[in-house]
Amino acid sequence: MSQTPTTSDVTCPECGSNNVQIADSTADADESHYECLDCEHEFETSKSE
Repeated sequence: MSQTPTTSDVTCPECGSNNVQIADSTADADESHYECLDCEHEFETSKSE
């Protein structure tokens, strides 16, 4: 049931949408590169909680 690898626990900082797909992982395992499918904003997030 999955078409594109979208992730719902990430929200786009530009438009607030969670229609976000993983663009590709950087060399750092802690950082992922995301692309918002709504506004096409690309961003990175690091999981440090």
